[in-house]
Amino acid sequence: DANRRAAAALEDANRRAAALEASASTLADDARSWTDFCKACLHPRSSAILPGLWSGVDAFAGFGEGVDLYRSDERREEARDAVRYWAEECDALRGFQVFAEDLGGFGGVAAAVTEEIRDEYGSVPTVLFSLRPPPPASDSSGPSAGTYRTRLGFLNDAMASAVLAPNCDAYVPVACPDASRVRNAGLRGYDGDGRYASSALKAAAIDTATLTWRARDDGRGGWCVGGTGMREVAAHLSARTGEPFAAMTATTPCEPVDVPSLLDDPRERRNASSGDSNGRGHSLLATRVRGAFDEATRSEDARRARAVLSRQVYYTPGCDDEENLEPLAEVYSARGWRVRMRRDDASSAGDTTSAATPTQTRDALDAALAREARRAPRLRFASAAPLPLPLPFPRVFRRDGAQNPRECGAMTRLIATRSYGKVLTEMNARWRRAVRGGAGKATAASWGYGGADVDDIGESLASAAGSLLDGSDAGDDFEFDDADDE
Repeated sequence: DANRRAAAALEDANRRAAALEASASTLADDARSWTDFCKACLHPRSSAILPGLWSGVDAFAGFGEGVDLYRSDERREEARDAVRYWAEECDALRGFQVFAEDLGGFGGVAAAVTEEIRDEYGSVPTVLFSLRPPPPASDSSGPSAGTYRTRLGFLNDAMASAVLAPNCDAYVPVACPDASRVRNAGLRGYDGDGRYASSALKAAAIDTATLTWRARDDGRGGWCVGGTGMREVAAHLSARTGEPFAAMTATTPCEPVDVPSLLDDPRERRNASSGDSNGRGHSLLATRVRGAFDEATRSEDARRARAVLSRQVYYTPGCDDEENLEPLAEVYSARGWRVRMRRDDASSAGDTTSAATPTQTRDALDAALAREARRAPRLRFASAAPLPLPLPFPRVFRRDGAQNPRECGAMTRLIATRSYGKVLTEMNARWRRAVRGGAGKATAASWGYGGADVDDIGESLASAAGSLLDGSDAGDDFEFDDADDE
């Protein structure tokens, strides 16, 4: 009877899992918003209804619409009350973790709410992940609408970085990564077209990146090592620039890594090549052959050690070229890695893998980072907990009907980089061009941003870009097109 009950329970669990995956397969095509697939039961105080009525495809599409909505004291008091309710429930308030699709009206709402957070909880850190949706399909509504949306995108992008980002201790844009890079990293079924799969990919990366301040480090290394609070992470990233801007990369899944062998120690290499136990030297030919063999071994060890860094996928627009990334500070978070156990017995078939301890994970990461050409101050966190995969993931791992994985190893990197200074420089140029034209100037004015405010946004972007680009003033480096882009 016990066996039958156990078999029935297993069958029921498998049936439920199959039903969930079937539901997920339809959402991959049908879902347009997180509310389409959110399974959590939200507390009534967790949601807020924005006053007003918006209609049409471009409704609430401007950053300034959200800012204007929350200009009144009454609306701001509502925002304060909503945050205060949950803050007072905390035994120890360690920080605010914010997710916002900020290139539109909700970016303006986020700016108002984070400003209230900054005023009321000034000593508490805020980290904001700016979630960017997939790019829209080609616009068939005509060149006029396309020009309007392009101009609106320039304005939204600049205002998010100049108005919202300064309210945060760390501001990390997270866009849909290049689909070919995701496939090369191991998710071979990923096509990058749907919001559902792309949101799952971003959620997995953010979950790993934030684990460093969500996990509890007990000091014994059994669960994790290197855990750091949100305040320390944000301060580390902004220490050299004073700016909140950071980029993110992620590796999902992570391949098994090697356990360092005895000959990874340079002293053992020297001992092994210094002669036999009787002190007799080797011939010149034998020494050269051994030297070539050792060099090949070292090259292979370096290649395998760096493999974990070679599969990174870049999530932040404009910060996707490793050669030009120029990191100023980095925060690594690795979880659920597996180690490859090398077998010395030639008759044994292949290598086996086992779950890596947090210390083994961090040691393997350090071995890879030691071979990097560019160095930057780093925080490294490692956890034994693998990444539990969201429902869309099994279909992007494989499409052949094989058994779907339920978890995998993952790694993220948050980076303060000079490349972001170039992003802000180009953003400022687009902003200035957009507001020079009559249409752009009118749009900004309708949001409550007149002449002096427009100049302030440009100066804010220029100042942030200068802080990231060697501390120079980027404000004089712009060359603008004088054409009015109406």
